[in-house]
This record gives sequence, C-alpha cells and structure tokens, in this order.
Amino acid sequence: MSKEEILKRLQDKTRIVGTCFVFGKFGPKTYGQLFIDGKSYLIHRLSAWIYLNLDLNDSKIQAQHKDDICNRKDCWNPEHLKIGDAFQNIQEWRNSSKFKSNRGQITYCKRGHKTLVGAKCKECHNIAVRKNRALCATTHQ
Repeated sequence: MSKEEILKRLQDKTRIVGTCFVFGKFGPKTYGQLFIDGKSYLIHRLSAWIYLNLDLNDSKIQAQHKDDICNRKDCWNPEHLKIGDAFQNIQEWRNSSKFKSNRGQITYCKRGHKTLVGAKCKECHNIAVRKNRALCATTHQ
C-alpha cells in the first residue's frame, strides 16, 4: 500500500482537536492502530514514516511525541513527533513532569529499618516469616 493510500485512511478516521490530529475514538491515553495488509501499525509510527522518513522495519528507532507540544497517544500530527531511540525516550520521560516517582530512594519503615521508597521492608518481612514459622512449629508438635 502506498504512502498516499495510508495517509487517506488515516485522514478518514481523524478529527482535529486543537493542533492534534486525533485518530479514532478511543481517547488520548490509547495509541491508535491501523491494520495494513494484515499487520497492525501504530498511527504515530505511520505518520513518522510518511512525513519524517522513519524506517518501519527498524524497531529500535521510535516515533516519539514531543512532550512540550503534545501528550496525546492518539495524535499523529507530524509536527508533534520526532524520531529517537528507546533510551532517549525513557530519559526524556524520566526528566519530564510525568515521571514523579521517588522509587529507589532510601527511607525508613514504621519500625525504623532502612528500606526503599515503594518497597516492602525486607527486615519486617523476615521477622514476620520467622514468627510465623515459630508459631507453626509449636502448634504442630
């Protein structure tokens, strides 16, 4: 299928919301997909292929949304897209306001043991396991 035919199919299922070319009716948190010759393609990758010369066969190279312009996963406006790799995409996401995790930082559990934010305290877990084993050992004798 030619780029012109694919572009026509994209346009047929698109509505304009602000400066976004919104594909389908699934919402801004769902990546749009289009089936071509029995294979599913993400619409922002197709747009990057048509307008930015993305190689569709190279899965290491990604079409990414420019976070300062657009965060809609269902948008395929080529002015809102850029080409990059997965590492760049993750680094930009971690540096963005969307990444608010403090996971991996050290904190203390309610009993004062050192632990990581968002993780269960291993020391408290081990204490509970030992108590449970001791209780089971005394009741099964």
